[in-house]
Amino acid sequence: GSYVDHVGVDPTHGIVERIVSDQVRKVGGLLQNVQFQKHRKCKDESELSYPIRLQTACSGTDAPSIAFGLIKESLSRLCSGSKDKNDHLFDYEHMMSCEIEPFKQAYIARNFPGVPLFPDITKLSAIDEDNIAE
Repeated sequence: GSYVDHVGVDPTHGIVERIVSDQVRKVGGLLQNVQFQKHRKCKDESELSYPIRLQTACSGTDAPSIAFGLIKESLSRLCSGSKDKNDHLFDYEHMMSCEIEPFKQAYIARNFPGVPLFPDITKLSAIDEDNIAE
């Protein structure tokens, strides 16, 4: 059977958040330095612009959106000592998801309300005879 701590706390509670937080702490300084780059006149074309526009295909549980949310929360906690809690500049927009499995569609719809959800990736670029996307 599974082990439950004698005080009733699940020993796995918060483990993912701690792992993400540890990783963010390791690279957090690098991510925070991005804020100073916004004052540069020349921007490298390879640099990310924020917010990151997230679109997932064969989305499953939309783990990238969950990961981005955890990263954003961790950076906010890391920056909580500064005047601006969102000093880290990291942001993302979950633009759309695409998933064909009905039970996964239900999970995405329930956990990411308002995010457009497309059922069939093969029809995302389908154009009818009137040049209208199906």
